[in-house]
Amino acid sequence: MSTGNGPLSGVDVVDIGQITRSSGDGHVGGGSTLHRCTYRGGRYLFKRYRPEHLREVDSAALGRQVAWRHGLPEADRARLDAVASWPLRRVRDRAGGLGGILIPEANAAFSHRGRWGERRPHTLADLIRLTAGGTVRAGAPVDVKQVALGRVARTILWLHSCGVVVNDVQAENILCRRDGSAVYLVDCDAMLGPWGQVCPPQAPDYMRIVVPGADRPDQVTDLARLAWVAVWLLLDDFSVVGLRQERLAGLIGADAAETLMAAATAGRGGPPAGSWHRLAAQWAPEHLPARSGPVSGVVVGRAPRPASPVPTRRPVNWVPPRYRRPLVRHWDTDPVPVPEPDVPPRRRRSRLVLSAAALLGGLALLDLLWEVIR
Repeated sequence: MSTGNGPLSGVDVVDIGQITRSSGDGHVGGGSTLHRCTYRGGRYLFKRYRPEHLREVDSAALGRQVAWRHGLPEADRARLDAVASWPLRRVRDRAGGLGGILIPEANAAFSHRGRWGERRPHTLADLIRLTAGGTVRAGAPVDVKQVALGRVARTILWLHSCGVVVNDVQAENILCRRDGSAVYLVDCDAMLGPWGQVCPPQAPDYMRIVVPGADRPDQVTDLARLAWVAVWLLLDDFSVVGLRQERLAGLIGADAAETLMAAATAGRGGPPAGSWHRLAAQWAPEHLPARSGPVSGVVVGRAPRPASPVPTRRPVNWVPPRYRRPLVRHWDTDPVPVPEPDVPPRRRRSRLVLSAAALLGGLALLDLLWEVIR
């Protein structure tokens, strides 16, 4: 394995001095930091690998992955560019080794405005109705989720036909339009294919609970992971680890529910690919995915996580930490007016006045009696 620390050469290599990064800090995610940049007049994202991640990156395999795209027929290359943020060039750092990759920047249609006006990637996870930290996100109707999932299924099945294993299938790694009409896969350097593997595949803990073979990815585990992503989206519930088919059938019909159940619970087996093709055709009937154009919105890459014991259960209404809404900062809230001091009720004030008058009257009467006695 030729790791990212060795000398780097090849026709796809760009020196880091040839790219111009935008001002501001990069977006950190997993084993990389993402920077907007320009190279030869084009706009890209520079995915800069962190030093601890570089030790696991096979730079030669990464070069073969870049070359694989160039070897595709023109129509297939255009389709790949429409649905995936594929590595385009390796970037050589100032020490001569691998520093990261250039990838396309996702179209603005795959992003939305954050609370501070910044562009944020719009992923499948944003289609879920979510209540967390006292906030509620409306999510999307079931039919929009079905369209998006149908697009994802078409994309994954097409990549399988090209000999590619997507590997890191999870909601945060799939961008989508708000209406589900187009999807866009990110973290493509985690995929496996004719080029080998760029880094050791490791699934996040929450996925390993439901897909035990996720750390040994193949086309079956891709579809099993997709089935669970579909279940969580359709039920608006990340905490589901066991389900009944009739619950899904009430939402999407018996045939679709049977396909998802078979994929989600099959272990190393799974339903035939034809079942997925029929499901994709039903949910997203167009033959080809909508062309999203070259890749705006920042997509944060992730590195493989260290192996850890797999939890065996989740609390009810559990939500992966990355999908929880941030806590409200003190400056996000409207100022709370300070209440005026409590005013005694009018009745109580009247009683006090009458008592004082009675006391003064009594004192005057005593004074009068004292004068008479004298």
